[in-house]
Amino acid sequence: MTLEECKNICSKNCSCMAYSNPDIRNGGSGCLLWFEDLLDIKQVYNGGQDIYIRMAASESDRREKSNGKKGKVLFWILPISVGVILVILSMLIYHRRREKALELKKKGRLGRNANYKMDFSGNRAEEFEIPLFDLSTIMKATKNFSIDRKIGEGGFGPVYKGT
Repeated sequence: MTLEECKNICSKNCSCMAYSNPDIRNGGSGCLLWFEDLLDIKQVYNGGQDIYIRMAASESDRREKSNGKKGKVLFWILPISVGVILVILSMLIYHRRREKALELKKKGRLGRNANYKMDFSGNRAEEFEIPLFDLSTIMKATKNFSIDRKIGEGGFGPVYKGT
């Protein structure tokens, strides 16, 4: 049997894993087939003999090379798309803040000399001044911090009702 005939027999059988000519002298003769695991393989150092192993297309070198290209493409697509999304989000936030500032300015709440600050949500808000009282004024209003005027306790101490 020639090597070509051996190849045809192996390709027709789905469980054939490899094939070879057992005798390579004078063009070869016979056919050696392996099914399931490749057992009884003998290494010959001088001269050697060829064994033809069947592999799935997914395991070939061509497939590995194309996967390498796909990996490089994915490596660049991910950071670029994340960058584009971040730029778009920052532009939207900037636009929204600018619109709110213009709206407040149109309403007259935010003039040139107005004091304003940014609150936690990123909006501009007018800054109100808190009135300061002397200790003597507070003592009069709470009747010298009387227990009758105490309405509760908070994290910073007792809370009194003033008049």
